[in-house]
Amino acid sequence: MRRIVRCRIVCIEILLHSIMHKEKLLKKFGEKVKLKRAELKLSQEELAFKCGFDRTYISLVERGLRNTSLSNLSILAEGLNTTISSLTKDL
Repeated sequence: MRRIVRCRIVCIEILLHSIMHKEKLLKKFGEKVKLKRAELKLSQEELAFKCGFDRTYISLVERGLRNTSLSNLSILAEGLNTTISSLTKDL
């Protein structure tokens, strides 16, 4: 019985670690997008228009609340006049 409880505790700890890592990753990515957008002196609305996204989508990405797909990452990189590798470097 103790072994089962211990296994469940370890599983929960692994899951929580994974969730926390994902949140940090999305936050760091969002900060990079926001920084690049600011360098280009674009508003969220202007970037969204350029990419064909809604402004709220850009806002969610920048705040680390949206996990963007690879195809949207490509569109976002193009809208920011950069590459996917530049946006994801050192994450």
